[in-house]
Amino acid sequence: MLTLYQHLLALPAHDVRAVATHLALRQRTQRHKQAWVAAIEDAWQTSAYVQLWLARLSPQARAALQRLLQVEQMPAALFLAEYGEIRRAAQRQSWPIPPWQAPATPAEELYYLGLLCPANGQPLPKALYLTLPLDLRPLLNAALGPENQQAAASQPPIPDHTAAHTLCHDVGQLLIYLHQQALNPDHAPLIQHNRWLTAPQLRVLNQSLLEPQGDVLACIEAALAADPKPDLRIAYWAADDDHKLVRRITPYALETRAKILYLTAYCHLREQARVFRVDRIEACETVEGRQ
Repeated sequence: MLTLYQHLLALPAHDVRAVATHLALRQRTQRHKQAWVAAIEDAWQTSAYVQLWLARLSPQARAALQRLLQVEQMPAALFLAEYGEIRRAAQRQSWPIPPWQAPATPAEELYYLGLLCPANGQPLPKALYLTLPLDLRPLLNAALGPENQQAAASQPPIPDHTAAHTLCHDVGQLLIYLHQQALNPDHAPLIQHNRWLTAPQLRVLNQSLLEPQGDVLACIEAALAADPKPDLRIAYWAADDDHKLVRRITPYALETRAKILYLTAYCHLREQARVFRVDRIEACETVEGRQ
């Protein structure tokens, strides 16, 4: 793993300048990468700066930072899938507000603090693993340690029924990680039916695991219990498609087959009775009136 100095030296000059700008360390007299690196490294050894920068982190970015402190490194694809992509200054794109001025994701917050670095020293787009600068780990643990201990002590115990959901979430993240790897086509792992889920479907899977669809099921059950049954408007991802369709349906019944929940309903789009997998329904709402 790299120290902060090694990590900053490995970054493109545009990214180092952006980090210095985000930390409000860039001076007009500093026109070279080495000067920005020195200013950033010195500031991270100053307790007042450290406390100020950590206090500005969003709760999501603090959670991401704590997660990185708990392990030596994390698969880059998994970390970015959960904490967002990074728009880099070196890409030289134009944004309404540059990301180093207003980071849009927890990953960007950490990157423009100089904290998020590839574990193997490769450029960020090619990094397989992400970590924190080696020399900043003790400092960050000392700064966040008391807070994390207090937060852990105040956390309620995790109910037993969440264990299965946690496992499903981890499996979903693993699928995203495998899907994004540059694997030899002759040896690439395959999902059932000899094909991969598409990238949009994997994003929906990950989102549904992060936010269980209790609201969707509750909406369906309420409609089935009503008399007369109201129509529903659903956003549905078909098994053989990579985009979702909004459909109006009249629900008939819920049924479990092979531990998978299905909804039988009349589809007004197809004008016939259809069967929908509930875990592929992204959103559901009651529609006033009947067609």
